[in-house]
Amino acid sequence: MGRATARPGSRLRTDSHGTRPVIDRVFAFDEVRDAYRYYAEGTAFGKVVIRID
Repeated sequence: MGRATARPGSRLRTDSHGTRPVIDRVFAFDEVRDAYRYYAEGTAFGKVVIRID
């Protein structure tokens, strides 16, 4: 989908319709390899997030 800045108005549409992304799992940045493996398995139901602290 790309960056939100490349899709003007997409944030407005999301907010006005109450749609939220489904987050399947959140990984810490130092677990990025595990996150990629998890995503590559194809079993994730929603977004796989890498948290950067």
